[in-house]
Amino acid sequence: MRMLKLEAKRKQLAVSELIREAIDKFLKTREKRVNWDNDPLIRMVGGIKLNVNDASAKHDEYLCG
Repeated sequence: MRMLKLEAKRKQLAVSELIREAIDKFLKTREKRVNWDNDPLIRMVGGIKLNVNDASAKHDEYLCG
C-alpha cells in the first residue's frame, strides 16, 4: 500500500485511479491476439508423416517414447 501511495502521489492520481490504470493495462495485454502465421508449431502441422493410424491417440508415445 505504501508503494501504491507513493506512486499515486508521484503521478498526482488517487490510489484508486492508479489501480484502475494498472488493471486496464493488464487486461489489454491479455487481449493480444496470437499471430498463428509466425508460430513455429503451427508451421509444422502436416510436416510429419507417420506410418501409423493412431498418432492422434498415442502422440506422446510416438514423440517422447
